[in-house]
Amino acid sequence: MTEGISIVICCFNSVERLGKTLSHLQKQVFSRPINWEIILVDNASTDNTASFSEEFWNQNPVTKLKIVSEPKPGQMHARKKGFENVQYSIISFIDDDNWVEEKWLEKIDALFSGNKEISACGGSTEAVIDSQKPFWFDLISTVFAVGKQETKSGFITRPEHCLWGAGLSIRTDVCAELYNGKFSYKLRGRSGKNLVAGEDSEICLYLKLKGYKLWYQEDLKLKHEIPAFRLTKKYARKIMYSMGKSEVILAIYRNTLNPDYNIYSSWIPEIISQVKYLPALALKSIFSSKNNRFLAKMNFIFRIGYLSETLHIRGKRKYLLQSIREIAESDSKIYTKKTTN
Repeated sequence: MTEGISIVICCFNSVERLGKTLSHLQKQVFSRPINWEIILVDNASTDNTASFSEEFWNQNPVTKLKIVSEPKPGQMHARKKGFENVQYSIISFIDDDNWVEEKWLEKIDALFSGNKEISACGGSTEAVIDSQKPFWFDLISTVFAVGKQETKSGFITRPEHCLWGAGLSIRTDVCAELYNGKFSYKLRGRSGKNLVAGEDSEICLYLKLKGYKLWYQEDLKLKHEIPAFRLTKKYARKIMYSMGKSEVILAIYRNTLNPDYNIYSSWIPEIISQVKYLPALALKSIFSSKNNRFLAKMNFIFRIGYLSETLHIRGKRKYLLQSIREIAESDSKIYTKKTTN
């Protein structure tokens, strides 16, 4: 495959957001030649995302923009469509509300060409908020994929840690592992108003199970535009509940990678292990400082989501445990079996 970088942008009704995202890509600066392209995936949009993108880009076509359509809703499907259309050795996934820095491509090229052990990398993110930022945002900013992903640049050594999907760059041959039929998603990702996500974390945890290495680069920066409707407590509650549901699957991956991340193989003791935290969290959500009250409420909602999904998949729990562990069993250096029975 030709050396270079393919930017993949997955879009759903993105007209209002996409102009600034494309504008930042048009402002890339280079000290050396780098092959690059943009694959824009129109994921079942009902506005004129495709025509707007083409018209906007053609005003300053600094590189090739290819627009493809994926009629099946959901980021998972859109990313696969993007992968199927890339021509370069590195894929960089950015969202339609991400503004990458002017040296984004050059830094990614330097990282991957300078260290062949890096399979995927991510950077730090700054929020762009035009409305009044609520007091609680900084308390849970990582929920919005904002901030630093690790304390310093380097390989992500804690086995259960992941990279955010916004700004995730990955070698194309490694990405093929996800889309060549060998990998089966347990989490389907966000689609429309459905906020149950976690497929980004599942991708990273799967790659770790297969022995691939993830890298965090602190000075690789992008900005994330966050609209006012996402800065409400109602939206925060929905995200935390959805994250709790996703964690049921992700916890199995984490346990497989790190035996200290304890879970139960049976759903009943797993339910009990979560329920025991609820009374204390309920009290803390009433009788503590403002910040701690908010965090306790979010933690409570997260665990309710976890409990709900644990009950929902109770009949499949042992199958999921087995199928995820089978991913890693071929590599004895990675696989460690430890659950509480």
